Amino acid sequence: MLEVRAAAGPLLIVKQPRSVDKFDNELHAYRYWAPALTPHVPELLAENRDARVLVFSKLPGKIGDLSTSTFRQADQLSRLLHDAQPPAHLVDFSVAYRDRFDTWARRARPGLLDTAEVEFVEGQLRRLADHAWSWLHQAMAGARDPI
Repeated sequence: MLEVRAAAGPLLIVKQPRSVDKFDNELHAYRYWAPALTPHVPELLAENRDARVLVFSKLPGKIGDLSTSTFRQADQLSRLLHDAQPPAHLVDFSVAYRDRFDTWARRARPGLLDTAEVEFVEGQLRRLADHAWSWLHQAMAGARDPI
């Protein structure tokens, strides 16, 4: 991530995600979710998928502000983010997460995490898969804490 200034313009943030998938995810978030958080998030000004480059406006403020009002604002922004798009039915939700877990576990086992840690996550994933459909049904019906 870089902070840059055009010849006679404002400061901008230029970001290059590591992969096209991460680029696509971030681009989607800024196109469809971030507008609900305006003016609390940077504005997406330009993108180039081939180069995996995103250009954003720069927000005022300092890194590291952890005041109570910051957390209160984060809670309010989280609500706006959740309200930005209606819930969507996720087809093969548990299968997709199982595939992601398998990929993650292969990378984590050579020493990053021990067997007990990987098995813990696998158990949580199994629990999620067992409850996914009942949770989704309750969540779409408006329950606050479905599980």
